[in-house]
Order: sequence, then C-alpha cells, then structure tokens
Amino acid sequence: MSKKSIRKRKCKECGNKFEPMNNNQWLCSYECVKGYSDEKKVNKRVKEIKKELKDIKYYRNILQAVFNTYIRVRDEKEPCISCGCRVVKGHASHYYSVGAHPSLRFDEYNVNKSCEKCNTHLHGNLIEYRKRLEKKIGRIKLLELDKRAREERKYSIDEIKEMIKEYRSKIKFLKLNK
Repeated sequence: MSKKSIRKRKCKECGNKFEPMNNNQWLCSYECVKGYSDEKKVNKRVKEIKKELKDIKYYRNILQAVFNTYIRVRDEKEPCISCGCRVVKGHASHYYSVGAHPSLRFDEYNVNKSCEKCNTHLHGNLIEYRKRLEKKIGRIKLLELDKRAREERKYSIDEIKEMIKEYRSKIKFLKLNK
C-alpha cells in the first residue's frame, strides 16, 4: 500500500510553495507559524481597538437614553402633557418628531412626559399636546420652538459626550433636591 502524496501548497504566511506533511498543514515552517499567530494577535487587537472607537450613533443612543431619563425625572410630578392623566412612569414624548426634526431631538421644550396611550397609540395626541405645551412654556417659547423646528443642527461626538455629562449631572441634581 503506497502513501498518497499531498499536492504542494502555498504557505499562508510567506507565500512559498511547500509540500505539506498532512492535509491540515497550511504553513511551511515554524517561523511562519510564529509569524502567522502574531498576525492573528494583531488582527484581534485591531478589532478590539475598533470596538473602542465608537461612532456617533453609539453616543447619540446613550445621550437619548440619558436625556429621556432626565425628562422623566424633571416631569415626575407632572401629568401627561397630551391628555392630563396621572402617569407613574411615562414616555419622553417629542412634540416635533425626531425623524422629521432631528435638530429638536434633545430640546427640553420639545420633549415632555406623556402616557403610553397618547405617545404610542395616538402618535403624541398633538392637538392637545400643543395646547398644554403653550400653557407650560408660554406662547413666546412655543413660537421660538416652531422657529427652531425649521433649522438644521448636527452634533459632533464631543458635543454629544458633553451633553451626556450635562444631563447626568442634571439628573443627580434633581434627584437630590426631591
């Protein structure tokens, strides 16, 4: 019985052709094995570094969660902005939607506590929302909000990080003074 020879292969590390000892051998020498494993370590570290370098979407999502918590704490004793019912843990409801007006996503006048029914099922119940919002912030500030709704605003990662710190400190302040 003769031993079946394995075809020559190209080394995955150095690129030289070699005759492998078995079907599982893809590197030609110990030096190539060592270099290949070092390369794997480098590639693994590059992936770790990429995970550490988060994009703007990552920070915006964190800010959104912190901002929504701030709105809930700020309006804790307030009724639903749309229907006036008492709400224990409400939603942070945007008068101007985030999709249509991203510049007002983190505007404190634009976001208020709302019940689930009004915010989710009635899409904000905007007619009643506007009436109660005008009573809450005043006509002048509401008109300023309307004006800002037409503006375009984009935040940098540094601005978002700063806002995260700001709203976290505001939450602590509000919780301490209750």
